[in-house]
Amino acid sequence: MIRLLSFSDGKEVSTLKGHSGGVSGLDFLPDGRHLASASADGTARIWNLQGEAADPILLNGHAGPVLSVAVSPDGRTIATGGEDKTVRLWHAADGKAIRIIAGHDGPVPSLAFHPTADILLTGSADKSVRLFEASTGRLLERFSPQAAAVNAVQFSPTGSHFLSAGAEGGMQIRETASRLPVLAFGHKATNNQPMQAILGAAFSSPTAGSPRRLRIGRSRLGSSMENGRNPPTLGPHTFRF
Repeated sequence: MIRLLSFSDGKEVSTLKGHSGGVSGLDFLPDGRHLASASADGTARIWNLQGEAADPILLNGHAGPVLSVAVSPDGRTIATGGEDKTVRLWHAADGKAIRIIAGHDGPVPSLAFHPTADILLTGSADKSVRLFEASTGRLLERFSPQAAAVNAVQFSPTGSHFLSAGAEGGMQIRETASRLPVLAFGHKATNNQPMQAILGAAFSSPTAGSPRRLRIGRSRLGSSMENGRNPPTLGPHTFRF
């Protein structure tokens, strides 16, 4: 079940029922009236949040749990990543399949569309990050920035940079145009405790005169992008603005 909450007071506005498994991903369409969801029940769905209640559009094709979902900037395409190691693209209007993108050797728990370019970014349990041409499925670039499964990928609001974060607690930021790494850092375990995985990360929206920031888990971290070809590695929670 999906619960919709009010931004103003946190109260529940409505619930969306239909998935028979846990919900692993959510993304609003640009119109704000539709919501895409991914579930362990092997489906993704597009929900109509306004007007009379209607059955959601069903996206059915993955051979196993759907781990991630992302909506293209124009709202016309839905991308899903599955435990079956594939990425699938769908028409948002009617849920019809567009294409299957194969190549990853592990589940795909994270993906993101570039805000302006024809690029789809994916992260996988095979420790790789890949850039695909969204309109054709053609592989543009492949990286292995993490030492463990890649749990999160995201483009910056302008698309100038993208990040990847892994189960080993590390994160890397690359410049989109050059593909070069500009920043890397990680969480180091203390007192012989196990390393803490990063499960999610996102760039904040830019504001005039403010540094670029990241939100990772429950910590707010940030740094100005650096131009060097070799990314400086920063200690645990030591970040310069």
